[in-house]
Amino acid sequence: MEDVVEKLIRWSEHLKPYKGPFLGAGLASLLTAIASSFYDYFYRGLNPLPSVLIPLVIAIIFLACWYLTTEKLYQRLAKKLMMSRFKNPKIAVLSVSGIDEIETKKLLRSTDYTPEDWYNRLCSNDISAEKTIDLSMKKDYSIIFNPFGELYPEKDTTNLRTFQKIKEYIKNGGVFVNTAGLAFYYMWNPKTKIEGLTGPMLETYTGAAKTEPIIGSTYKSSISLMPVVLTEDSPLTDTWLYKNFGVRTTLGSMRSLEAKNAAHFDIIDENTIIQEFRSALRCETAEAQLIPIIRSEYLYHPTGRTHECYPIAAVKYGRGYLILVGMVIKKEEDLPLVIKAIKEIIERLRKEGSLEVGDR
Repeated sequence: MEDVVEKLIRWSEHLKPYKGPFLGAGLASLLTAIASSFYDYFYRGLNPLPSVLIPLVIAIIFLACWYLTTEKLYQRLAKKLMMSRFKNPKIAVLSVSGIDEIETKKLLRSTDYTPEDWYNRLCSNDISAEKTIDLSMKKDYSIIFNPFGELYPEKDTTNLRTFQKIKEYIKNGGVFVNTAGLAFYYMWNPKTKIEGLTGPMLETYTGAAKTEPIIGSTYKSSISLMPVVLTEDSPLTDTWLYKNFGVRTTLGSMRSLEAKNAAHFDIIDENTIIQEFRSALRCETAEAQLIPIIRSEYLYHPTGRTHECYPIAAVKYGRGYLILVGMVIKKEEDLPLVIKAIKEIIERLRKEGSLEVGDR
């Protein structure tokens, strides 16, 4: 049944550009059938069924194709497939091979918890999970965890094919969880053991002020600037997360903030303090939708005004979700909070097939 629903969804996606022509052709065929039946019955005195049958069948086919492209049916099928996918969810934790625990910990960014730690914690919370070094992003996994925080394993650092598979996995209904910090900021090749930045190199200026005497006690001041490229840094305003999912994040250093539940989520206990870092602010593309799961407020010093950010949020992309944990995950109390959020997400998708507030 799940395969049938997925095929219907794919047909709907492929046929959607022809929604208007299908409706027009269907209505035209239907009107032709009606006109033919009237003419045969009232003017020729014949049985209208033979002349009606062919255009009627054509009308039914075109109108069925049109109905398959409607957004309402598409969303209903997508939810049904998601609910089926999370009836008995299969969860994978990305891992690495060929290096010891010390080297594995060196890969972690904004977190101290290894793939083994995440695997053990998930299993101890009655969540069925397995570790995997396979970077093909198999669609039979309901959720895939990236436990390395701001770094992700990329087997093709030249063309970023692993990242493209992650996007495709999410688009086709998968849930990808980034466990800490700014997602996809760093990449690491498991084969070559080489790390790199996903975004462009940082361009800045360096220079100094100069003061030169002109006449007597009169001086001329000037500033000499030269462009410099920092190859070991990448801008925080032009990130891979923003380019591909349209998500803007907070800047600056880690800060302790009080966490609160976002609308229709019940995860946070009263007076819970989290270590916010590079959390989601907004989504600036029509291809994705930001769904806050927990929220926090912080003081924006240039204006003295309070802004809101979302330390845990979901990004709807295609039929799936990218889960962003914009926090530093190093304290013992941090991990249970993320696990609790994941359990809530699993339960919501199992029961409703969607995380969007408007769908409740």
